[in-house]
Amino acid sequence: MKILPTRWDLISRLKGRRVLDIGGIGYNEYGVRKKLFEEAWSGISRTTMDISPEADIMIDLNEPPFAKVKWGKYDIALMFDVLEHLKYPAEVLEWIGAKELWINLPCATSLYMQKMEHELYALEVAKKIPNTPHIFGFNPLLTRPLMEQCGWRVIDWQYMFDYQSWRGKLFALLPAMFPYSFSQGFWMKCRRK
Repeated sequence: MKILPTRWDLISRLKGRRVLDIGGIGYNEYGVRKKLFEEAWSGISRTTMDISPEADIMIDLNEPPFAKVKWGKYDIALMFDVLEHLKYPAEVLEWIGAKELWINLPCATSLYMQKMEHELYALEVAKKIPNTPHIFGFNPLLTRPLMEQCGWRVIDWQYMFDYQSWRGKLFALLPAMFPYSFSQGFWMKCRRK
């Protein structure tokens, strides 16, 4: 049985590439995770694009028209946990001018993610966390046609589960056996048509 990949596994595959990390501020880089991210990002030329003032390119992807970007200087565009927050996901996908896109989305069919969504929504309603709702839900079967309609050809995809500890790896065995119902999300590697 194969353990599902994490975001860190995917980032580590980008060594030597020039990456535009769309929505790349806010991976919760603190403690052990901060060290893992620093290690994963080493050897990668990374430019961040986000609504945060800490980003290299500051942009609000919920407010079209979007900023002009010199797409030719990047090998790949990366969108991890972004599309589900956007009012106009198709418009953003069409706007991305890179030749290759790696995208990660939470899996709406996953019982694990449904529980997390319910808990996050309760915290948002109670005003204990900032309002960053997931506007849309995705699953691999319905996301592929969206990508195709927006000019992307899906080359590869796989369910994902992020873990950072031995307990996380142990817990990740269940999603590895039943990814449709227990994964955290999925990633797709796409190329422009």
